[in-house]
Amino acid sequence: MAPSHPVVDGDKQSRTLVNNPAMRVVQFTFDAGAGLSEHDAPGAVAVVLNSGELDFTVDGTVHRMTGGDVLYLAPGVPHAVTAVEASRMTLVITDIG
Repeated sequence: MAPSHPVVDGDKQSRTLVNNPAMRVVQFTFDAGAGLSEHDAPGAVAVVLNSGELDFTVDGTVHRMTGGDVLYLAPGVPHAVTAVEASRMTLVITDIG
């Protein structure tokens, strides 16, 4: 796997590691306070918080994630992310159809 990219002050960064018809794998880094606004994905989503702490909002409910936590979302479920502290997250989107 490619080396990790750094957390950038006050920002979020992403790097696509795999992108093919079966799945997409993206590594994100977030500085504290950075995040992703509410959105959904057409496929099933698995999130692994590699390090840090995030507030992961799923369909309006906030879930606090800490390093090592894993979250699954069915296709089309609205979600958003806000970093509580500098964090590194791996996202996997698959086509379960």
